[in-house]
Amino acid sequence: MDAATKITRLYGEASVNYGNTSIKAGYIELNYVSNLIHATGTKDSTGKITGAPIFQEGSENYNADEMKYNFKTKKAVIKGVVTKQGEGFVQGQQVKKDPENNLYIRDAIYTTCDLKHPHFHISAKKIKLVHDKQVVTGPFNLVIADIPTPLGFPFGVFPMTKHKPNGTSGIIVPTYGEEPNGRGFFLSQGGYYLALSQYVGLTLLGEIYTRGDWGLSAQSTYKKRYRYDGSFNLRFNVNHFENATDGSVSSNQAFWIDWSHRPVQRGLSSFSASVNAGSTKYNNRNSYDVNQYLAGQFQSSISYSTAFRGTPFRAAINLRESQSTQTGQVDLTFPSLSLNMNRIYPFKTQNSTGKGWWETISFGFDFSGSVQLSNKVRSEGAFPFVVYKAVGEKKDSTLLPINSANFGELWKRAQIGGNYAIPISATLKLFRYFSLNPSISLQGYVYPYKMNYIYHPDTRSVKVDTVPGFSNAYNFSTSVSFNTRVYGTFNLNGKTIQSIRHTLIPSISLGYSPDFSDPSFGFYQWVPVTGAHQGIYTQRPPDVVIKDYRLLSRYQGFMNGGPSGAQSGNIGFSLNNTLDAKMRTKGDTTGKKFEKVPLLNSLGLNTSYNLLADSLNLSPISLSTNTTILKSFSVSASATVDPYHYQADRIVTSNQVGTQTKFYAWQRGEGLGQISNANISLSKSFKPGGVKKTDDAQKKRIEDADAPVEDKAKILANPNLYVDFNIPWTLNVSYSFNYSKQGLSKKSVSQALSFNGDVSLTPKWKIGFSSGYDFERKGISYTSVNINRDLHCWQMSLQWAPFGGRPYYSFTLNVKSSLLRDLKLTKQNTFVNSNPYLGQ
Repeated sequence: MDAATKITRLYGEASVNYGNTSIKAGYIELNYVSNLIHATGTKDSTGKITGAPIFQEGSENYNADEMKYNFKTKKAVIKGVVTKQGEGFVQGQQVKKDPENNLYIRDAIYTTCDLKHPHFHISAKKIKLVHDKQVVTGPFNLVIADIPTPLGFPFGVFPMTKHKPNGTSGIIVPTYGEEPNGRGFFLSQGGYYLALSQYVGLTLLGEIYTRGDWGLSAQSTYKKRYRYDGSFNLRFNVNHFENATDGSVSSNQAFWIDWSHRPVQRGLSSFSASVNAGSTKYNNRNSYDVNQYLAGQFQSSISYSTAFRGTPFRAAINLRESQSTQTGQVDLTFPSLSLNMNRIYPFKTQNSTGKGWWETISFGFDFSGSVQLSNKVRSEGAFPFVVYKAVGEKKDSTLLPINSANFGELWKRAQIGGNYAIPISATLKLFRYFSLNPSISLQGYVYPYKMNYIYHPDTRSVKVDTVPGFSNAYNFSTSVSFNTRVYGTFNLNGKTIQSIRHTLIPSISLGYSPDFSDPSFGFYQWVPVTGAHQGIYTQRPPDVVIKDYRLLSRYQGFMNGGPSGAQSGNIGFSLNNTLDAKMRTKGDTTGKKFEKVPLLNSLGLNTSYNLLADSLNLSPISLSTNTTILKSFSVSASATVDPYHYQADRIVTSNQVGTQTKFYAWQRGEGLGQISNANISLSKSFKPGGVKKTDDAQKKRIEDADAPVEDKAKILANPNLYVDFNIPWTLNVSYSFNYSKQGLSKKSVSQALSFNGDVSLTPKWKIGFSSGYDFERKGISYTSVNINRDLHCWQMSLQWAPFGGRPYYSFTLNVKSSLLRDLKLTKQNTFVNSNPYLGQ
């Protein structure tokens, strides 16, 4: 300390603290006259500089070779500075700092690579760091591996996002390319990102092609911790198609909506949404998502439910939509209302002992009603007679286009109705090991109309007329079931398996339902189906003509059906089996620890016999089994056996199934019966030992990944998009076989082998693949290959579909950081429907 000059010199691990400012260095000089702090490093015996200055002010840190700081004006001059600003790093030879913590840097570089000698950087003569806001540069160029490139701009603005959880608004640079012989050159995926708040982000994108096609999209992600999160995506495209015959050009408009809303359950109410819908032909040209392109069926639902505090009631309103991109059929349910009551035990009190059988008596109430619209008109072949048509009346089309012009017709054909149920049941224990479960159920069907069949003798056809007016149909049934469990144990006392336990679960039930097909109820009508007789009977027709009549429900084809057509007295039987092994725990040296391992999850059979039916007493026999072998090899199979003989219909319609006769198949030399449907599914997952890839762990890895907020939301919605380099390899293989044959119809068989997985060649290389083989078509199914390379601060990816219905490739090399996400190289060649030489 020099008292005369008021200078203090600190040597070694020097440190000066002033308010929220601190300076550490190998040598620090304080001048109390000029209010300056001068900090430098020191040379050791080898000439190496140690103790380089580290300047910290609040949350900001600067590493430098030398610095001078005025602790009164808070201005500084720094040489050889290195500082981290948000996701980026700034280095400069000479820096000036003002009192607002803005930095003015000369001969500077800016990079998102965290190495001391970065792989790439932006080089500029001047850079200004606006505190906690952005980095502004003058003319700059890109330097890769110390090699200057001509790539650059006259100025640049790079936002800092560390204090902005949802990112910063800014321009998204589009990609460019060409679709040969298709839509021409294009600019795609360019637009603007809006960070609306810390909870909501909005991305506006557009694309345009030189041959006239264009599209717009709005993508949004939102999240409120402990309450909800979701994403919304709306896309609109205008496409042009050239007719190969006459060269004419037609156009169409297509849109697609994706919306996912996931609430965190709290309180009495809940709202959720999962929407995936749009124009039928959208995916044929505009979707580059492989999973969306291959999917033939899309489902959407929006629901709100609430419970009424202090009551056993809960209500819900739902909107459901289903559409097939293959057939164009669209089914919409709006709204669907439901009111449910939790079961009430009227004879159970707070002081109940639970030993009285009357305390198990309970009843409930369930009601649901909905409006259903569909663009598929009911086929006339669904009726077992010729449908009457007035002179000049056009036949209904099987599929009605969805547009505003057809809305009136769609609404006219809408189905409206509801149903309710009041179940009453109890449980009785018999002889300790048996359970007896009696139940009574009242079911009702409510509609604003019903059908009336009118016979026209001149055309020998039947008119199906809809009679408006409130209609309430009902059905009553009662049943009692008797079940128990039987255990058998095989003691092996082996080194690994101690014993095997077989559990047999038989169940017998008896059910009764009265006959509601009597015309006196008004639920059914006798209708002539062959035209051989013209009489209309209010009761059962004489036996001599009964073969020409059918007893048809006045609610046939209605959304909830109607009462059963005849009295029934069913004896039901089911038998289920399970196998479990008691095995010694691995690693147990005492030999006293065991664990239960399932060998057979289920092997079941069930059927029923109607004692009161005059024919077709035996119901189809159902068989099913499933098990898991070695914890990851899943096997499931099921089959349904139809025990009856079929004969061809007297009038051939579009329904070629035929008619069930009262004769069993074995009475006609056809064996025990016909397998009407069967399926087998095998799947196996392979991965290295010790790797646990749970959903929660996968989600945490995605949330912790270095990626923009909006990108994380997309990946969380489809975790298969995430590339995890920590797992060496995975392989998933599945085989499916499906068989169906109804009556005399032709059999339908499909079987396919599919597999997907990935492998890490090195800690930085990952290759993923997906493919399969269709045994019926004798060809390889849609195949795709994904190659990813971690280049430290860069990411390289290649998506390639070599063949199939949609061949394409896409190569991308981009900076990982969201700040420089537009610094990328993209090359792609995509499918085009109008191109006859796909992939060339």
